[in-house]
Amino acid sequence: MMRLLTAAVLLSLAAPAAAQSPPICMPIDELQAALKKHNEAPILRALIDSGNVLLIFASPDGSGWTAVVVAPTGVACVGAMGVALKMMSKGA
Repeated sequence: MMRLLTAAVLLSLAAPAAAQSPPICMPIDELQAALKKHNEAPILRALIDSGNVLLIFASPDGSGWTAVVVAPTGVACVGAMGVALKMMSKGA
């Protein structure tokens, strides 16, 4: 499940740069505080092969979610965000 979710998020981050807005980057503490104001809390943490960390934040009801990549320096960048997050059962 974790590998599938990580792969799905990473694929969404690989969209052509021309189609994306400039990344939103800031220290992880600041980004976490901003997401808390939107009622989003971390629900998943995964180590990426590059040494960065993937964090998924979501609201309790899944109405909003944000994928964040955190560098070892503590700088976090929003990779994707959306609505209607639904957790799947293991092995699905």
